[in-house]
Amino acid sequence: MQYVTKEKFEKICDLYFSWKNYDQALRDESSRGANIPEAVTEIFACYALDFMPNHQEGGDASMDDGSIVEIKATSSIDGRNELTSFSPGHPFKCLIFVWIDKENDLAKIYDLGLNSDTIRNIQITKTQTFGNQQDQARRPRFSVIKSLIRPQKLEPIKIINIRQRSVKSNV
Repeated sequence: MQYVTKEKFEKICDLYFSWKNYDQALRDESSRGANIPEAVTEIFACYALDFMPNHQEGGDASMDDGSIVEIKATSSIDGRNELTSFSPGHPFKCLIFVWIDKENDLAKIYDLGLNSDTIRNIQITKTQTFGNQQDQARRPRFSVIKSLIRPQKLEPIKIINIRQRSVKSNV
């Protein structure tokens, strides 16, 4: 494994704009667009946070100490339609969320302050927690924006200006 280079980051920024054009073309023809590829959002998070991408091991990235990082993302404009799904049993130390702002070409990166143990307590339905659904070998789904970011008034820890290919700390 290796860290994301500046060259790789810049190539992914170019691919973001290709995706954005493709997404808009689909929306012009139908009511649905294309989800933002994990290959884009995971590289954005890894570059901004100095993680190593995992391409063949569990989790989406690794920290210096080898701890697993889970990265989730959305390009939902206002968070209304965002629904994030998780594998039934996948250990991780850190949960990162990338919210793509297509209007301003920004990637807002949040540390949700959760790991695979603490996320189990999140209420998914009126009667089930995240952990209950995992125990049933189901894929828990919930809105990270509605359940965590907005109620806790979380702010991004990093913001990538994709046009300028720059990363700014926000803490």
